[in-house]
Amino acid sequence: MENTIGIAGLVTAVIAALSAIIFSYQQVVHNKNSLRPYLDFMTNHSNGLVFVKIKNAGIGPMIIHSMTVTLDGEIKNSVLSSFRGILSRDVMKKYYTLDAGHPGDKKVLSPDMEFPLFYLRLRDDIEIVQDDDFYRTVAIVADTLKRIRVETVYCDIYGKRFPDKRNLNNYFGVRYPEQLPVNQENSFDE
Repeated sequence: MENTIGIAGLVTAVIAALSAIIFSYQQVVHNKNSLRPYLDFMTNHSNGLVFVKIKNAGIGPMIIHSMTVTLDGEIKNSVLSSFRGILSRDVMKKYYTLDAGHPGDKKVLSPDMEFPLFYLRLRDDIEIVQDDDFYRTVAIVADTLKRIRVETVYCDIYGKRFPDKRNLNNYFGVRYPEQLPVNQENSFDE
């Protein structure tokens, strides 16, 4: 009788241990599939405000490993550095307050967190009347942003990498039929 109770207890313990292992594994698989980050670009070009932000629109944290900004195929340090040599500082300071960022290596964005890559705002003390310099500046900024490409490599907390390539032309210019949809290789609808 004592042996039967001992064997039953051992069998119950083995079943409980196996169940814990199986359900723990299933939980890890579920977390890997559902706690994914998703890189989204937020842009605006109206009413004296131009910005490009990245946002983690996914559920899990996003770790940015690298970001490369190119203007007409030439690598730049940031979106802002793409404007060097195109617009004079005097013209920019006359009309805009400017801020720019670059995530660099290993920046972590929690879900719904945004990071500005480029932020250009019309100065509060400027009253726009027919000023050719202002409209020329707006046109040059929009034209330059259309020619920028941002390539980002980010990963989730489990180390799975997601490459992302975006042309800002899709946001600041006409989308031509020969352009492929962005981030096609990383569709989360799998």
